[in-house]
Amino acid sequence: MHEISQLSKMNAFSSFSFVYKSTKDPQKELPEHTHDFYEIVYVYKGKGVLFVDDTFYQMRRGDVFIIPNNTIHHATPEEDDPITSSVIFISPDSVLSNTIEESYSFSYLFELIKNKKDYKIILEQPQYYQLESKLLNIYKELLENQVGAKHASLLIIQQIILDLYRIYLRKNQESKRLEEFAYSWINEILRFIDKNLHKRLTLMDLANQALVSPAHLSRVFKETTGMSLTSYINKKRTLKAKELLINDIHDTIDSIAERTGFQSMPHFYRTFKTYMGTTPSKFRKQSKL
Repeated sequence: MHEISQLSKMNAFSSFSFVYKSTKDPQKELPEHTHDFYEIVYVYKGKGVLFVDDTFYQMRRGDVFIIPNNTIHHATPEEDDPITSSVIFISPDSVLSNTIEESYSFSYLFELIKNKKDYKIILEQPQYYQLESKLLNIYKELLENQVGAKHASLLIIQQIILDLYRIYLRKNQESKRLEEFAYSWINEILRFIDKNLHKRLTLMDLANQALVSPAHLSRVFKETTGMSLTSYINKKRTLKAKELLINDIHDTIDSIAERTGFQSMPHFYRTFKTYMGTTPSKFRKQSKL
């Protein structure tokens, strides 16, 4: 594994982190997780399934996955043919704020992906050869570490972002949805949860919505997403509450708890602290600093 910079080392002063051609055993893949950075994943070889937000995607050669910040995701590579990929982690503030024309910003790709909830770009052979060449150049720059290596690497990353944005705009993304993962009813349940976080969501209600038994829903949900139904709903509600605490500054914490479907304030505080490491009130104060 060619790790130039570990994700754990990223902080407020880091522009990006880069992992080149990493092949992980399925047992060593991270469980479902989120982070504050944007992530670009390119697949060289192997097969697997990537769960992002509320959709399952097959992973193959030439696939690019754009994962916005605060988005639940989890990879499940095949045992006999694990995924080899390069990953770019990007700090939104430092990398995407450099805009020199009104018609384009480096943040547009991530905003478009997040709004459409369509996180996969399938590259044609000439396109993925070009991307692989750029990723290799980043690796060489950081490995040789000459004067301006990080600056040169950042310029290449920005070119990659622009290339992917242009490709995404040109392609008809709906055409590739036909080849996505077969658990279509699970995808529908995930979308239903996303649209109804403010409501009371029970295992029985969701099983009735999917027309399957509660036991079957619980088992398949765990197998496909890597987490329990309750954990998924709590994490989605916490991420939504986090967004509201930052953006809806005049809304009370009690109102935000209600809007995100928490049945009581103790449950809201306990769940929020589990996932965010602090209470909602402290988080809101810290976000204002």
